[in-house]
Amino acid sequence: MSDIADLKQRPIYDPTDSDNDGIIDLLDQENETPAGAAVDTRGVTLDSDKDGIPDHLDAEPYSPPGFGVNDKGIANVPPTINEGDVRNILDKRLGIPPGTKDGDAAKALLSNVEWFLPMVHFNLDEYCILEKYAPQFASVAQVMKTHPGLKITVHGHTDIRHSNAYNKVLSYNRAKEAIDYMVNTYGISRDRFILMYGGEEHPLGGHQSNHLINRRAEFRVASPDDKEMEKPTGPNAGECHKKRGRKLTVPVQKESGTQK
Repeated sequence: MSDIADLKQRPIYDPTDSDNDGIIDLLDQENETPAGAAVDTRGVTLDSDKDGIPDHLDAEPYSPPGFGVNDKGIANVPPTINEGDVRNILDKRLGIPPGTKDGDAAKALLSNVEWFLPMVHFNLDEYCILEKYAPQFASVAQVMKTHPGLKITVHGHTDIRHSNAYNKVLSYNRAKEAIDYMVNTYGISRDRFILMYGGEEHPLGGHQSNHLINRRAEFRVASPDDKEMEKPTGPNAGECHKKRGRKLTVPVQKESGTQK
């Protein structure tokens, strides 16, 4: 009797599909689907792009998201911009007057760019170029060859050890050696470089105890105020063992009266 009761409680299978959408009424959650409308597995009319217009009435069933649609379901997408539009937008942002020729625009753009150029460091009391900094020189050369109108200032520095007169000559030697390396290695004209030096007067890091980072030559795009500096008067400063044909070694006490 229990089995018979269970059977009676089961729904009677009825294959009726009133709206002919392929989903029987027993499972259909929308029994009045319009003729010809595609439905999902629940019998609900499809709206693939969720724009509120069912696919069978939507002139654009797969409208791009993020845009409003008209009464036909077509997205209100702004017209595609062309190359000229892009140029005008960039010129406006960069302050380049409309109608400027490409060459003049490039010069104007170049003048507004703040280039990041690397620096190189030196061994204690030396001014010769270390092989490990070859990639930094290559980066500077690439920029200069890509922009042949660009001039570069090379600024030499030292740490605070030894006298200021000695360090000015040493910083000059470091800047000169860096320029000579660029000219001889990459064939860049010497007149595209401006040599400047500062001795120990411009330490990095807010203090003067980090000697390694201060034994340096900096590269930067030349400004109108940058002027070539003559070699300072003072004692011969620094060594370059590579030029002497000797094995590179780091002197223990050269750039200092008292080691720190």
